[in-house]
Amino acid sequence: MTKRKSTIDERLAAVKEYTEAGKPYEQIARERGFSYRQVYEWVRKYRKFGIAGLEDRRGERKISQTPRSKEEELEKRIAELEHENHLLKLECELRKKVEELERGNR
Repeated sequence: MTKRKSTIDERLAAVKEYTEAGKPYEQIARERGFSYRQVYEWVRKYRKFGIAGLEDRRGERKISQTPRSKEEELEKRIAELEHENHLLKLECELRKKVEELERGNR
């Protein structure tokens, strides 16, 4: 089975065939031209996150993604605060260096 790109509508249709029609993963994969693993993962992500779980989020920075769950929302907030903390530490160090240089020139 060769990999091919899929749209969110194709993924949702495959998931609905499994959840609503009760078709096995193997049959859905064969009929739609996807791998068993792809269909399995879409169903798993759909159950966990809903339709947002079917979005292709590869290549995106976590901080720029829309959170799919409360846990992801908290992870995003933690990343933002860690970045802000890093910038504040750099600013503090810079001020110390400037003060040192000013004292040395007097």
